[in-house]
Amino acid sequence: MSSGSGTALWRSAPGRRAMDRLALNLPVAGRFLRDADLARLSRTLALLIESGVPIQRALDLSAGALRNRLLREDVEAVSRQTVQQGGTLAAGLKTVSRMPLYLTHLVAVGEESGRLDEALNEAARYYNGELTAGVRWVTTLLEPLLILLVGAMVGFVIFAALLPIFEIGKV
Repeated sequence: MSSGSGTALWRSAPGRRAMDRLALNLPVAGRFLRDADLARLSRTLALLIESGVPIQRALDLSAGALRNRLLREDVEAVSRQTVQQGGTLAAGLKTVSRMPLYLTHLVAVGEESGRLDEALNEAARYYNGELTAGVRWVTTLLEPLLILLVGAMVGFVIFAALLPIFEIGKV
């Protein structure tokens, strides 16, 4: 397979879906990507509902803001299969396995109380907080690793500079 056909595979719809599925299943990065999209979805949906946009239209527009194709398709399916049929948003989200229970429960409480926009804003704050904590955790882990890497590089340069001197002494 040539590199051109490999590029075409990743640019095709099935290739992008496969990449998005792989991205969501990555151990640490998958959670970051999912939380970023959920924060984006929650914030966008809250803003649209606050502005008076009907829920189905707001869902369709919010789905377009998602970067992950699988999550976007899930939100579009909730819009088509649940909200369009007269069901609640929370009921639709419960049918999607990739949607966390926290978001589903917040949406259910927001719908019951008539404050869906506030519940979605709370979800967005939560997922932004999760992202911030995750980034802080990763940078805490990376700092010692980078120090070790720089130390190893400096040690290699010193060793490479001194080795010829020691070789001269053997002659």
